[in-house]
Amino acid sequence: MILKKISIASFFSLLALGSPMITSTALTEIIGNSKSNTKLLTQVEEYLTQRNPYKRFNFKEQQRYLNLINSILINEPNNSLAYAYRARIKNQMGDHISAFNDARKSIQIDPRNAQGYFSRSISKYFTKEYSGSKDDINKAIKLDPTNSKFYTSRCAFYNQEGDYEKAILDCNKAIKIDKTDILAYTNRGIIYSFTNKNNAAIDEFNKALEIDKGTFFIFFMRGMVKELIGDKKGACEDTKIAIDNKQTINSSKIVVIEKFYKTCTQLLSDHSD
Repeated sequence: MILKKISIASFFSLLALGSPMITSTALTEIIGNSKSNTKLLTQVEEYLTQRNPYKRFNFKEQQRYLNLINSILINEPNNSLAYAYRARIKNQMGDHISAFNDARKSIQIDPRNAQGYFSRSISKYFTKEYSGSKDDINKAIKLDPTNSKFYTSRCAFYNQEGDYEKAILDCNKAIKIDKTDILAYTNRGIIYSFTNKNNAAIDEFNKALEIDKGTFFIFFMRGMVKELIGDKKGACEDTKIAIDNKQTINSSKIVVIEKFYKTCTQLLSDHSD
């Protein structure tokens, strides 16, 4: 099933992503006017947590924030949180080995820094250390049970293991913490589709689109579920919306979307004949 292949592989690549873009001028002002590295790290945290993870991200923005963290570490070489956040950005950029080293450094400096374990969990996942990755996200949740992203991360493991009940519970916890966590609604929709609750899945995708109607990749996921319930026209319409706005979608997903659209339109053509 296309949706399942996409969802498991995407959970962590999406979790690694960040926030609304900030201009280089604004960032320069932040660096120049900030009275402390704590304020700078708050800007980085906003970058890492607020961005819609389903939208394409910008390499220049990643590099800008990476440079910001590097400047913090020059002044505070033992700043555990800075290492954890730098690991997150390196994971975004695909440098998982270096990200792992930064996350490990973060934990060595402060073993109670939940963000360090979260970053290391992402690195381990991408290097196929699944057991260690799950252990780290459990540690992160134990240290900070108020972070919605930690629960959406652990949901990936439960989903992969087929433990959909626990996966749903983690999505529920994430939404209780942050009602605008678009990834949690989408994950819950994906899991509902796995358990043949397709109408409930569509409802979850609708909720996600209410948060941000410009999340065009979710139109594609909703389209796949519509195809499962026999709504071929609706499936094609949703997928066409995604294709028409593919410049906003992570490039790794575009080939899959176009392939599904081709299949979908063929099925619709055959049905009309």
